[in-house]
Amino acid sequence: MIRTLVLSLMLAGLALGCGSGSTDPDDVIPPFGLIDLRATKIADTFVLLAWTAPGDDDRVGTASRYEVRYVTSGELTDATWPGATRVGGVPSPLPAGGDEVVRIEGLSADTAYRFGVRTVDDNGNVSPLSNVVSLRTAAVPVQFLVHIGKGGAVGDPSAEEPFFLFPRHIAIDRQGRAFIADERNNRVQRFDKELQLSGSWGTSGDGPGAFQGTYGVGLNSDDRVFVTDTGNSRVQRFSASGMYQRSFGSAGSTENHFTDPRGVAVTLNNRVYVADANRVQEFTANGVFVQVLPEPDALGWDPAGLAVTEGGTLYVTDLKNHRVLRMSPDGALEASAGQMGSGPGQFLDPVAVAVDPRGWVLVADLNNHRVQVFTADLEFRFAFGEQGGGPGDFEFPHGIAVDSQRRVWVVEAGNNRLSLFDFP
Repeated sequence: MIRTLVLSLMLAGLALGCGSGSTDPDDVIPPFGLIDLRATKIADTFVLLAWTAPGDDDRVGTASRYEVRYVTSGELTDATWPGATRVGGVPSPLPAGGDEVVRIEGLSADTAYRFGVRTVDDNGNVSPLSNVVSLRTAAVPVQFLVHIGKGGAVGDPSAEEPFFLFPRHIAIDRQGRAFIADERNNRVQRFDKELQLSGSWGTSGDGPGAFQGTYGVGLNSDDRVFVTDTGNSRVQRFSASGMYQRSFGSAGSTENHFTDPRGVAVTLNNRVYVADANRVQEFTANGVFVQVLPEPDALGWDPAGLAVTEGGTLYVTDLKNHRVLRMSPDGALEASAGQMGSGPGQFLDPVAVAVDPRGWVLVADLNNHRVQVFTADLEFRFAFGEQGGGPGDFEFPHGIAVDSQRRVWVVEAGNNRLSLFDFP
């Protein structure tokens, strides 16, 4: 259980004091020194620190209190501990083996911190210094602006636009219009830059312009809209107004066939990348097969979300290995980040990726209910959002895009809505 509270920050020039219990001359065993101190969330002005509760005597019993301290320059060591900044209001320890999670607020944005913990028992015995966690708080706080939409099904007379039923992915054209794959309503919805619904198309079926589950959506430089039609194992191409133009692909595992088409991204020179089960295929804008990109490494992959830069660099989210990859236009692996988990830079099913005009990489981290932000070289910077239905919260964020004004658009499959953030 997370014990969340606002912690005051106080300069401490004090040595560790004695605990609050009676003194037992036979009690000389200190609490165990923490070895799993870690940051589980990093924002601009707060962090969440987590660790496993030690005991009163090594790993047995319940300790008396914690001391949490940090430095913003130099190293945190036994020698620098007495002069480090002390965090006040830390809750009392749980019994040995408990999961401690503490929120530390009042931090400065874009600042390096080194945190450490010592544990004290009721006889004043003090543990060794824990492992030290080094981190940098978020440099650019993302500001929530608005969200629109709610759950609703096509044909339901009580449904009021705009409504969605499991929105999957989103793409934004040069005019700032957003195109959203509304999967279970088997349609694509178009919104203008003021978030007003300006059109939609699609119905359930297997004919031209019909869908069996819209998943990915991508745009080329001519504002042609490419939509992955998962249930029909194909990609369909439309004009920006929704006029059907062509489709390519069919069910199968060989070239120019699809098993589970997901994300789609298009380069300025009209190279169309489609994420399929365990591979990424490349096509021309007219649907002519070009190549299957090579697997990035011996780990294999399960690609889902795709994004390309103006220079042709390709970013791919990998569900199998819970990571994001940066690749050359021909599929050579250049960088990767992530592993399974809920800590900074870790993922639980990264499903979508976007690149902002400055080259920042944003990843929709589906089952951690957040968006994580990285540099172009995939160095983790910060994350925003947490599970919920309030402003700025997420419930299974599934699609993400960034417009020319650096506004972040996120579609949530769980909340059936579109959320908009300012990313200055």
